[in-house]
Amino acid sequence: MDQNKLNKILKEHELWLSSGREKGKRANFTNAFLKYANFRNANLTNAFLRSAFLRNAYLRNANLINANLRNANLINADFTNADLTNADLTNAYLTNADFTNADLTNADLTNAYLTNAIMDNCKGLIDPIEYLDKTFKKTELGYIVYKTFNSQFEAPQTWKIEEKSEIIENDIETDRRKTCGPGINVATKKWVLDHYPHEQMWKCLLKFEDAENLKNTVVPYGPDGKIRCRKLTILEKEK
Repeated sequence: MDQNKLNKILKEHELWLSSGREKGKRANFTNAFLKYANFRNANLTNAFLRSAFLRNAYLRNANLINANLRNANLINADFTNADLTNADLTNAYLTNADFTNADLTNADLTNAYLTNAIMDNCKGLIDPIEYLDKTFKKTELGYIVYKTFNSQFEAPQTWKIEEKSEIIENDIETDRRKTCGPGINVATKKWVLDHYPHEQMWKCLLKFEDAENLKNTVVPYGPDGKIRCRKLTILEKEK
């Protein structure tokens, strides 16, 4: 799509917004090829950009409130100062994207690919403790989490997997941009059932003192119910 056509669509979209949806037309870039497109200062509130190819797109200062960017290819996109409040970035490819000073309040980054993305001074990024409090059941000692062993990778030989409150440890990847990485990966009961329905599930304890240390527990920017930790207490098999 050339820039002239893009500008015309953006103008119609702004009219749609300013007229209370009575005039103009809502922007729909679903599946559009928009490599290197210039959206600087554009108002894309409520626009459809699902599965759009926006690699290297220029989105500085853009208003992307409520925008649907699910599955979009946004590799190398420049979101500097952009407002992405409530934007849906589920499964979006955001490798090397620049979010400097962007507002990501309530943005959905579930399973988004954020490798090497620049997140400097972002607003609204998910707070790890708030997420843990909202997602996992708490006991007096910590959070109840669930895990399978040897389902995808073989457990270290140093781990003693028994129903005797055994503590296991492993080095951890602390980069929150990575949804999965080295560490002890644990999740909600639902996540384990959805991904490993035929595997033995173990009930475990993530102690508060470990959960509150960002070097010991990592909640990715786009969590889907799975987190990783450095230390974990095995409780019992989940029947």
